[in-house]
Order: sequence, then structure tokens, then C-alpha cells
Amino acid sequence: WWFTDEAALTGSVGTAFRAPNFSDAISFSVPTQVTGVSTIPSPGVQPEEAIQYELGPRYAGERLTASVAAYYLDLDPTIVPVSAGTFVVPGIGTTQARENQTIGTAFVRGVEASLEYRPADGLTLFGNLTYTFGRDKFLDAPSRFIPPLNGLLGVRYERTAPRPWWIETTVRMVDRYTRHAPDDETRSQTMPVNRRY
Repeated sequence: WWFTDEAALTGSVGTAFRAPNFSDAISFSVPTQVTGVSTIPSPGVQPEEAIQYELGPRYAGERLTASVAAYYLDLDPTIVPVSAGTFVVPGIGTTQARENQTIGTAFVRGVEASLEYRPADGLTLFGNLTYTFGRDKFLDAPSRFIPPLNGLLGVRYERTAPRPWWIETTVRMVDRYTRHAPDDETRSQTMPVNRRY
């Protein structure tokens, strides 16, 4: 909805699903050094489903372009590994086993902002910032693979005549990763971690 010639309010609602892949449905693994748990096939696992809502303002002027978008992603159901008792692995013995079931729920919410400013012809200053928060409601724990706060700042210079060319430099910034999922914490106890940030 354009409420002026340069400013607008945008919104969207979308749905998606993810069908189980080979690893989700029929893979088998012997106990790993990290977890000591076997994964057994889960032929009855169902697709994951999601619905996302997004809303935010946008501005597109002659020198300045900016946008902010807040979003909420509801994941219901999700595929989660659950205990399946014990399992005998030939040559190894009896181990704990787990299988995948489509019984989990989770959400991801966040804000994305971007800005471009053109102080002179051919020169552009730009940047963006992204904040993401994810929660596994089934496990009551942080979701996996959620990036920390991160952003980018850059300067670009471009010419279109007599031949088009451009040059730019950027700086990417990433905050410390402090919200670990339980599985990630288990792995970090047995694997070397690069703690330089």
C-alpha cells in the first residue's frame, strides 16, 4: 500500500511444506562418538508445514532507499528425533536408538533492515542488519541453525560511460553465537571449537 509517492507499507502471508528426505525417513546410523545413539529408519514420518507473516515499511526516494521488515514463522508440525528404546547393532551391542516423528512445533521471528544512500552520482553508501530468534517449543529450547545478530556496511562507486564498471568494499559484522541448541552443546563438548570471534 503506497500512502505517498515514495513510502509504502508491505505485508505478506505465505505457507510452505518440506517433504521428508532420505535422512529423515530411511537412514540408519551406528552410534556416533558424539551422542552414542543409533538412528533407525522412520518410514512413517510426515512433511513439515509452515506459515509466515511479514509486515514493514519501505521508502524509495531519489537519494535514499530504506526498508524494515518484521516477520514471524510458525512451524507446525516439525520433524524431531525421539527415543525409540534400545537397538542391537551387530559388532557393537545394545545401544540407545531414536527415530524421527512429525510431532514438533517451533517458531522463528526476526527483523531485517536495509538502507542505501546516494550522496553523489555514482557513489552509494549501503548497509543492512538482521536479527533472528528461534525457539523449539517441543523441546522448550533454542532452535538449531539460528544465526546471531549480523549486519553489513559498504561503499560502492560505479560508472556507466564510456564502459560500465564498479568497485565496492564491505565490512561484515557478526555478534557472538550464544543461544546454542541442546544438540549443538553436546557436540561442542567432544569437538574442538574455534573461539576466535
